[in-house]
Amino acid sequence: MKLIFCVFFVYWNIEVSQTAEAITPGKDLLWTLIESTKVSDNKKICFTCAEQVTMATVSASHCSRCFGVWKATNETDYCMYYVGPTSLDYDLVKEYRIPVTCKDGSSSDTTNVIVKVTPNTPPYFKQPLSDTVFVSSPTPIQALVRFEVLDPDEDGLNLTFSMIPNPFQDKFQIVQEPSGKKARLMPTTNLTEVCVEEVVLKVMVSDNFNPPVGPVTTTVILNNVPPKVTSLNREIQWAENLNFYQYFKWTNVDSAGGTCIITSEPAKYAADINTIGCGINITANPHFHQDKDGVIGYDFETDPPVNFTIVYQKGLCLSKPVWLYVRWTNVNEKPVLDLNNTSYSAQEGMIDVLPEYILKDPDAGDTHSYKLLSTNDSAFEIDEHTGRIYSLQYFSVTAESMTKTFRVVVSDKAGLQSDIKTVDVNITDANDHSPIVDDFDTLAEYTCEDPLPMFSRQFNAQDSDFGMNGETEFVPVNEGVLNLDAKGVLKLVKSPTDKQFHSINIQAVDKGTPKRSSGIKEFSVMGKPCPTTTPPPTTTSQPTTTELTTLLDSTTPLGTTEPPEKTKWWEEPLTLLAFILTVLLGLIIFVLTACCLIQCCGCCSKGGNSIQPETYQWNNMSSKAAQQTPRNLTYASQTTGTRVDQASKEADNESGFSEGEEFYMDDKGGSGPIVGSSQADAYWKGQGKAFPWTTNF
Repeated sequence: MKLIFCVFFVYWNIEVSQTAEAITPGKDLLWTLIESTKVSDNKKICFTCAEQVTMATVSASHCSRCFGVWKATNETDYCMYYVGPTSLDYDLVKEYRIPVTCKDGSSSDTTNVIVKVTPNTPPYFKQPLSDTVFVSSPTPIQALVRFEVLDPDEDGLNLTFSMIPNPFQDKFQIVQEPSGKKARLMPTTNLTEVCVEEVVLKVMVSDNFNPPVGPVTTTVILNNVPPKVTSLNREIQWAENLNFYQYFKWTNVDSAGGTCIITSEPAKYAADINTIGCGINITANPHFHQDKDGVIGYDFETDPPVNFTIVYQKGLCLSKPVWLYVRWTNVNEKPVLDLNNTSYSAQEGMIDVLPEYILKDPDAGDTHSYKLLSTNDSAFEIDEHTGRIYSLQYFSVTAESMTKTFRVVVSDKAGLQSDIKTVDVNITDANDHSPIVDDFDTLAEYTCEDPLPMFSRQFNAQDSDFGMNGETEFVPVNEGVLNLDAKGVLKLVKSPTDKQFHSINIQAVDKGTPKRSSGIKEFSVMGKPCPTTTPPPTTTSQPTTTELTTLLDSTTPLGTTEPPEKTKWWEEPLTLLAFILTVLLGLIIFVLTACCLIQCCGCCSKGGNSIQPETYQWNNMSSKAAQQTPRNLTYASQTTGTRVDQASKEADNESGFSEGEEFYMDDKGGSGPIVGSSQADAYWKGQGKAFPWTTNF
């Protein structure tokens, strides 16, 4: 009946607080609050007033400032709120009488708000305060105990369940159901890890106003017995480099098994050990063994004796530790070969490479020898003492570079071999061949009719080396007439001098280091004169004195064609200077020659003129003809075609030529007639001089 009344009272209170009341004089307004009311509960009572509602001072000393009036969202409503901060307390003040006044223009109405405080009744458990639970193998989602609480205030959402602290409280949790009045006791982990016979848990409940109620004591029976290792606790010897392992036995282990914990002294060796069979029962022959990243066994020379400690753990149940003291015994070990660098370089020739070996052997004082494995190349050997790899004879490459791969091992005196190491030797071409210039015609001819740009030669060179060592170029030369560039292209840059040789050295060099040069070959070009123009045949009549005088005054032999003038020779300063000097020198020689002839020939004959031949040279005469002296100019007055000087005739016969002929000598010693004037022919024969010769320009 009390419970029904409380429910009705709270419901009525909610209805009252949610409806705006009219302030009527003489009619009190009732507002009921439970003593556990909080400010966050937003409890209020509202009034209807057209203008303003005011509240008088609360007369009670406790919680006199716990109430206030504010304008509500509705324009005509005001509300009174519980604002704390002091908590309501039924034992101190059971009722508050608060006057409120509504002002409406010049009139006002006043009434009292009666705040009744009701007590907060603590909750209580429905089940007995003591309970025992037997647990076989509970899981974290399995409920061990279900608690249910009654709350007279029907405020179940504010209930809180808690456990009194105990050593295993982290292994359990209380999960409250949505209704707030029920909760379940559940494990947070597998309880096989709790190594005790039983766990006693005490649970309390609180409405967050009254002191916690309880406890309800729950005893959880686990029956967890610690395992026991029944072997080991002894000292053994174990050969080095042999995989280490040990079997052991235990008791108090069910089919679920457990975990083996290995520690060691020195501590670092425990990390090498793996356990097998600890997760199942004794019939699996559990043991521990070395598992060290592929390394088998321990080293007598470097590893000290090790004390291993083994503890079997099931859940939180630990067995008593057992120990195993191991001493390592010495055995012969294979050498360890390594390389700082696996690739090396060498030039062709006598190959000699000493790789950067790193040789280790734990067995002190052992001797070693190097060996090449699986090599089909008989050109190479290895020094068994140093590991030096060398060729037995001069080794030549067939390309710019090539790589020879050698597989090297080291053996100790007992024959144990190291792991195979690979050594690569990159053999590059050495610059050991000089270039060879291809054969070419060493002489070429050039005539003035050939255009300069069309005259060129391409020289080539060969080199038996590879890469840069085999690439060739030519030594550039500029001779003035001939120019050779690095690509071997020879060009004629000036017209060569007639009947002269212009030579240039042809030499190739390679681009290797150091550079090598070919032998020097010579190329020459000879200037050939331009072909002459043949004039009409001349008569053999004797020239007149006037014709002969005119002929002697000429500086150019008659009957010949002037060679074509070189193109723009005056545009070259050096050529122009040489020409001026040559002209001056020619004039000086001309004057000196004239003076000598005048002195030698008695100056002038009756005509008073001295005859001076110009630019002619004489040779190819017999000694008899050469001794003839020039005729007196009086002979020139004879009629054409007559010869009165028998000596001249004899000189003509000695020379091998008939009247009216001139001759030339070529560069090979040959001779032949040239075209000339009858006047010149008569003159030179009349003087008894040798015939002039000309070159075919």
